[in-house]
Amino acid sequence: MNRLTPQTLCLLFVLLMGSFWGSVTGNAADQPFPKTPVKTGDQILFLGDSITQAGLYIAFIQTWLWAEHPDLKLEIINLGLNGETASGNSEKDHPYPRAHVHERLDRILKATAPDLVFICYGMNDGIYHPFSEKRFTDYQNGINRLLSKLKKPGRKIILLSPPPFDLFTFRQHHPVAPKNPDPDFPFSYKTPAQDYDQVLKKYSQWVLKQNNQVSAAIGLHTPLAQLIQTRRDSDPDYQFGDGIHPPVEGHFEMALTILDTLGADREKAKTLLNHLTRFSPLPADTNSSQAPSALWSNILKRHKLLTLAWIEQVGHMKPGKAKTLPLIEALKQADTIEVDIHQALGESAKN
Repeated sequence: MNRLTPQTLCLLFVLLMGSFWGSVTGNAADQPFPKTPVKTGDQILFLGDSITQAGLYIAFIQTWLWAEHPDLKLEIINLGLNGETASGNSEKDHPYPRAHVHERLDRILKATAPDLVFICYGMNDGIYHPFSEKRFTDYQNGINRLLSKLKKPGRKIILLSPPPFDLFTFRQHHPVAPKNPDPDFPFSYKTPAQDYDQVLKKYSQWVLKQNNQVSAAIGLHTPLAQLIQTRRDSDPDYQFGDGIHPPVEGHFEMALTILDTLGADREKAKTLLNHLTRFSPLPADTNSSQAPSALWSNILKRHKLLTLAWIEQVGHMKPGKAKTLPLIEALKQADTIEVDIHQALGESAKN
């Protein structure tokens, strides 16, 4: 009988372990996020404020996942909520106390079982005031409390920095606080501090320093600020959404930045998404005047349907409820829409 040499035993061990981990995480070549592996059937949860509730960046990511990794059958749940904070702070003249994620977090975790969680707070957490150490500490404590509650074995967490506040755009449509306001000036989302983007920069820098606390910390502020500057270099009157909420191309850049940071090929993703959605971020592109594709319209329809249904299913402290279907009915309609989406993706792949 031949004996196995130590070298052969070592090789067998490596092969067996490779097979085991391949069954757990999937082959590396099949991973949408090589730096944060996911497996078939994983649930991906997004938490954040109105930028996340609008969720175009999530819809772009889902479009890419469906096109590139349809067999993974990942479930994406968007529970971003308009006006929400991680800190629990609110402006004095806000129509009602701002929602804060900790008020509904237990209900969220009871209703979902996420394997991967994206977190994007900060825009509202400075409550549009000049920088304050207390508000900064409140933001840090709110995020840390959120991380502590979410952490569990096997769950991955990705922390996103807040996008920039664009003063130029905002003041085209709304008043802003004076440069030297009175001590009791009522800063708010209606009249933000002129240097509010400096607050968001500090918050963003802190988020990036949390990389050792989470699976990944991704900066959105810098790439979006660079996008604004690039556009304004060629068009001094360029407006970035409403100054608080990024436009479609801002969400597109957010999606590409997230995909790129997690190990996907940015340029291939950009080309694919341009093709599938007919959205082009460059004004000079020939596609820029085309209407969105029917595929993209269906993806957005499904995304909005499920987002509102999930938000109301979990509940929140904001006054009133959005008009939406019960979650079980929304899920049925979403399944029907998804059939059309996959059919369109299949036809697109043939072209």
